[in-house]
Amino acid sequence: MEEGQAYAMRKLCSHFSSNPSLQNIDVMNVSGMCRNCLSKWYLAGCISLNINATYEDACEAIYGISYGEWKSLHQQKASKAQLDMFQNHIEFHAVHSKVPEVQNGQLLKDVIDRTPIEAFVFRKLVEHFQTNTCVQNIDVMNVAGFCRNCLSKWLHMGIQGISYEEACYVVYGMSYADWKTRFQTKASQEQLELFKTSHSCHAKFEKVIVKSDVCCESINKVDMVHRILVIPVKEATEVVLGILTVSDRAYNGVYADESGPEIDDCLKEFARIPNTVSIKSVHKRLVPDDRELISDALKDLSSICNMVFSTGGTGFSARDITPEATLDIVQREVRGIPEAMRRETAKHEPLAILSRAVAGIRNDTTLIVNLPGRPAACREWLAVVLPVIPHALSNLLK
Repeated sequence: MEEGQAYAMRKLCSHFSSNPSLQNIDVMNVSGMCRNCLSKWYLAGCISLNINATYEDACEAIYGISYGEWKSLHQQKASKAQLDMFQNHIEFHAVHSKVPEVQNGQLLKDVIDRTPIEAFVFRKLVEHFQTNTCVQNIDVMNVAGFCRNCLSKWLHMGIQGISYEEACYVVYGMSYADWKTRFQTKASQEQLELFKTSHSCHAKFEKVIVKSDVCCESINKVDMVHRILVIPVKEATEVVLGILTVSDRAYNGVYADESGPEIDDCLKEFARIPNTVSIKSVHKRLVPDDRELISDALKDLSSICNMVFSTGGTGFSARDITPEATLDIVQREVRGIPEAMRRETAKHEPLAILSRAVAGIRNDTTLIVNLPGRPAACREWLAVVLPVIPHALSNLLK
């Protein structure tokens, strides 16, 4: 974990170095921290490890150059409006304790591996954001070009084997979904417009896991199949894939369907692994949360497909009736699949146990599996079930 935290901290420093025009006072005003806070935490980390360093040493580690040089090159004179905002937001500014001097400690310039120091800074930054839940991701993104989700992505990229959701849990102190429910406010039109115009300073990712609701541009997704245990068969099982999206809002055009394409992408990524599946064709349907329409769509897809995934409608809402509609048209239930998906995903997303998803076989030819409605959750659940799909379909085809 420490190496991943240090990696994330280095990526943040690199982001700031790439965007020197980002003014400390603006970042401080929206997030309660700035480069100087990172420098103070860096110094505190040195002291905690009995490393002899000065604040100037810490600034150079964060800024990449001396603080004095950075100020002369990039710092602009603060306006009255900026200074007034600084005073008005002082209650969520990071608080730094005075650090003692180190006696007979190792000099910072002689420290080759600075991973523990950088990890310490990352933990202090995360602690600050967890304390100040009123700080909105989109505001930090619009001004500083990064947010909590960026930190989560960098942490995920720095630790082999940790999922994006697990990284979010480290950064947020709870699941991302839980944090959004409790603390995220709806973005205003002004915030969304500023998000678009500030695009040039947004953190970029060569590999990212998910698209966030209001921040962090997705460049390329991490190959999902790297994280699943593959159980190959003698030869790839031919799949005619059906994808059913169940959503009132997507059906009515309130927003675009992202979960259906996510399932399609994941299956195609999985198919790249030798001796797993071969996608012959893909058939998609989109219906509202209506029991009869869902059942009819599943019947339609199962008449031409041997593998059908539905997404959405598996929660507690009165209109979440996908499991009931599925059980209406399958002849044999396959309880082990949703049980395994709930069990495994609940290890990093406790709310997974609330899913009512089911799976079953129709007409002895088609396997139907319910998935959650969020794209990220679809991907995590697929990582559990896909390894057994080649065997399951091979048995159905016999």
